Amino acid sequence: MHKHRKKTKPESKPFRYNIRLNRLRSNTYYIVFIHYCRNIHRGKNEYRICSRMRGSASTSATGFYGCIKGLLCTNMESKLQLLRKHVRTFPDFPKPGIQFRDICPILKSPPALTAAIDLFEEQVRTIHPQVDLIVGLDARGFLFGPLLAQRLGIGFVPIRKRGKLPGTTVTAAYELEYGKAELEIQEDAVSPAQKIVLIDDLLATGGTLCAACELLLRLKAQVLGCLVLIELKDLRGAERLKPHTVFSLLQY
Repeated sequence: MHKHRKKTKPESKPFRYNIRLNRLRSNTYYIVFIHYCRNIHRGKNEYRICSRMRGSASTSATGFYGCIKGLLCTNMESKLQLLRKHVRTFPDFPKPGIQFRDICPILKSPPALTAAIDLFEEQVRTIHPQVDLIVGLDARGFLFGPLLAQRLGIGFVPIRKRGKLPGTTVTAAYELEYGKAELEIQEDAVSPAQKIVLIDDLLATGGTLCAACELLLRLKAQVLGCLVLIELKDLRGAERLKPHTVFSLLQY
């Protein structure tokens, strides 16, 4: 005699996730929220992020890292904590009122530098797998850009301050929080329609990255997004860069 098992209705899930699993070198798994999760009950598109990750690595509208029940984010958190421990703050430098975030200890520490490149690499491979070139900004973008480009197996192009590059160049002016300057790129450095990811050490007011985006658009390249090690949230540089997205590892 066969026993009929009562069919149980599956538990309803208020959120549906558009996700991709990524396996990192540590064999720890993360979830990357690629676009959005949809609240079925409200009929709205919403973004959600695990509370343990808030204030850690973040990005704007197109996607961000997060974790949910049953998946570990310990490895990523430990890398971010390692980076934060290697950032020093110097008040009133290079002029009164400026809080200077010194990343030299990161460069001095192989584990910390490797952690930064690991996190940048995972972000680019997940969100911008179609990237053609990494473009770094003068001068500290040159510290991370070539390492990231080598990891990805693609080329690196520098954007420099005016007067530092030979040949025909394209120039754009920009304002820093403590002065003015001009950036330039060699005219033949980027081909039309090439897909670019920009990288720099710091996002403050966004003036430098805005000028870099302007240069690339003049060359008819496509800017996929911007990567920075540190973002100064109060200066709202990410808002100024819209519609270009910004991914930052540390926020102050």
